[in-house]
Amino acid sequence: MQYPFMGPALAVLVLVIATPARADISAHARLGNLRYRLVDLRPNDGIAPGITFTRGGDSYVSAVASEEEKPFNLVDGESRYDGYVGFKPMGVTAQTPSVQAMARMSGQLGAGSTFNIATRGSILNDASVQESRSFQAGASPAGQSDRWYEVTPYTKVIFSGFLDMDVRRNLPNTDKFLQIARTRMVVEHSLSPNNEVAYLEYGLELVYEPDTHKSWSGRETFVYENASGRPGSGYISIQVGSEGEIFRRLNVGSSAPAAPVPEPASAALMLCGLGVVAGVARRARRR
Repeated sequence: MQYPFMGPALAVLVLVIATPARADISAHARLGNLRYRLVDLRPNDGIAPGITFTRGGDSYVSAVASEEEKPFNLVDGESRYDGYVGFKPMGVTAQTPSVQAMARMSGQLGAGSTFNIATRGSILNDASVQESRSFQAGASPAGQSDRWYEVTPYTKVIFSGFLDMDVRRNLPNTDKFLQIARTRMVVEHSLSPNNEVAYLEYGLELVYEPDTHKSWSGRETFVYENASGRPGSGYISIQVGSEGEIFRRLNVGSSAPAAPVPEPASAALMLCGLGVVAGVARRARRR
């Protein structure tokens, strides 16, 4: 008996078997529609609620893409801005043939406007090719000393934004690769004029666990309340970052030293590291 579809079926099966497995990873973190609204704690006191941001400051976006035995590709940007209110859009992309990283910031932070921060990276990698590759992308809309604001008496400020984070890899870690994908957002902000500060860290990571995908999204709020009869000052600092790495492992029987297994890096170290990289590149460009 002849089976007319046997030939095409075998061809498809051979094609599937011949197709190399992919060891691809990606990570992205986005803080969108960041805005604030003012609440008058004493509506009848004759003082209209208001907020004024510090003028000037240095922000950064940075992106790094690296591939074994190829020079890394670093692109960074900077912008002078009028607090968060008159911010100039920034965007950079770094890439090699198989790695891409991107960081973007745009918009204005205001009662009737929104501000957006996004970082993203990906690695395309044939699972049969043992080559180390990595990406890092980071963004921060204010420098360490230029993130302050002043608020009128008896005024509450409610910052809010939509946070979207995703990390994925299409294969679990194997005997050939250790694949890592991480996202982080760090927010440090004043709670009141009394030097009370909240440090918030959000993150996802794929390191040792067998999971191949994690995601999280939701609206977050950060509240500053000036319940006194005097103007109060506060600050809000935001850092967003994404990173991914593929470390090659030993072939069975090889005598070469094994690549070290990296410990999960803290958000502060990752984001500060991106800031340092961006700063070094800026200084080099200025020289």
